[in-house]
Formats: sequence, structure tokens, C-alpha cells
Amino acid sequence: MEIAIQVDNKNPITYKKLGWIQIKHNIFKPGVDNLQKAYTLAPKNIEIMQKLAEGLLLLDGNKESLEAFDYFKRVLEYDPQNFDAAIGMAKAEEKLGFI
Repeated sequence: MEIAIQVDNKNPITYKKLGWIQIKHNIFKPGVDNLQKAYTLAPKNIEIMQKLAEGLLLLDGNKESLEAFDYFKRVLEYDPQNFDAAIGMAKAEEKLGFI
């Protein structure tokens, strides 16, 4: 993946895949950083938004939980039937003490 980024550092899908692989291997902060790069390159991609929100929830801070809540909310604005985003938003609300 990192070689693919060196070849084309403007491809949001490469950053998304690398970020999610890092998160799956418990490398949370660099994973979220790569997902944020992907989001910067493709801010309307709901899959990237959702993965970024899921990654932010794993960082455990209030700031990150609030950011995750906002991203899940945006995903649901684009795709109101997205069950995983609704569950993620509820998890963020719980972490923030909203529910």
C-alpha cells in the first residue's frame, strides 16, 4: 500500500485501504490519519466518511467521539438507510453521554 501511495499520492482509495488495514491491526492513530487523508481527497465518499468515523471511535477521546458523531451524521444525510452508520452514531452518542 505504501508503495502505491508513493506512485499516486492523490488516490483516496489507497489511503482508505491503508488506513483500514492499520486500524484492523490496532495501529489506530496512523490509520485514522490515513483515513483523514482519504477524506480530504474525496470528501463526498460515504464509505470513507464511515470508515473514518469508525476509526475515530476507537481513539476513545471526547473530541474524536464528537468528530465520529459528525461523520456518521453526514453519512446518514447521504444514505438515511445506512444501518451501520446509525449504530455507529448511537455508539458515539453513548460515549459522549448523550444517551
